[in-house]
Amino acid sequence: KHRVGSAMWRVSGEQRRFLRPRSKLGAVGCGGLDGHDGGEALRSEWQSLGPDWETESFTVPTLSLWDAIREPLREAHAEAVDFLSIDTEGQEDEILAGYLEHDDPPLPRIKVICVEINDNE
Repeated sequence: KHRVGSAMWRVSGEQRRFLRPRSKLGAVGCGGLDGHDGGEALRSEWQSLGPDWETESFTVPTLSLWDAIREPLREAHAEAVDFLSIDTEGQEDEILAGYLEHDDPPLPRIKVICVEINDNE
């Protein structure tokens, strides 16, 4: 299957495995990159959907936060992002670390960052 799109990650240009739940009837749910835990956290969460759901896996190119905001800011002649909300199913630390560690200064300023954290431990 040909898929269009990319997944936000620490760096651009990698090919990463993306997982999402798919029902036997063809419905799909929110997915995420196969991450630190090998996707086990995602799979265990999806088990609660019931036996008619399975995990679909495919490869997507990655896009860094830096690359995602750099060009739109330049085109808008803007110097900052006023508000950034990140909900990437547990990969927020990787995405922000990649942005903060970027080699190509100066970093565009992000005034406010909202990050969803789901920590059940």
